[in-house]
Amino acid sequence: DGGMVGLPDAVPVLEQALQRYTTQCPDGHRLAQTSLVLGQAELAAGDRKAARAALGRSKRDAPSPSPALRVEQALLEGRILLAEGKAGPAATLFRKAAVMAELDGQRADHVTALEAWGEARAAAGSLREATSILERAEDTFDEVVLGVPLGEGRNADVGAHEASTRRLIDVYL
Repeated sequence: DGGMVGLPDAVPVLEQALQRYTTQCPDGHRLAQTSLVLGQAELAAGDRKAARAALGRSKRDAPSPSPALRVEQALLEGRILLAEGKAGPAATLFRKAAVMAELDGQRADHVTALEAWGEARAAAGSLREATSILERAEDTFDEVVLGVPLGEGRNADVGAHEASTRRLIDVYL
């Protein structure tokens, strides 16, 4: 583990950072991004209510978010919905996030959104559609990774690829 803090364990650190940013340098985008990461940590810790509150703050702090932040906010909102058992609405948000990421050239977020969309469609019982979406995510991932020169980060994406492949296999089974 190398001393790295897990996402749920990061909640107090993120809350402290958010407080510091609020009082010392109230930059809307920085506050929104920190609130977003806090929301991800809260969700990873199992606190959907706190995650939703952090997402709301992220949206308030950046009323005109960058395309990247807008995609990340949609992904978090979709994950919250999925955790609440609302696979249909989650899938809709993930599909929108995938389109936004693709249009903005955010290739990694595009893959993430496709994977989440496929997972949500599987959770909704639409296995054929989920398989198609997850296969598209795999193809897109391969395009992204092959575009990264060896020795310049290509290996860093292998773990994400393995997780994506496991999701696709789960849908097949």
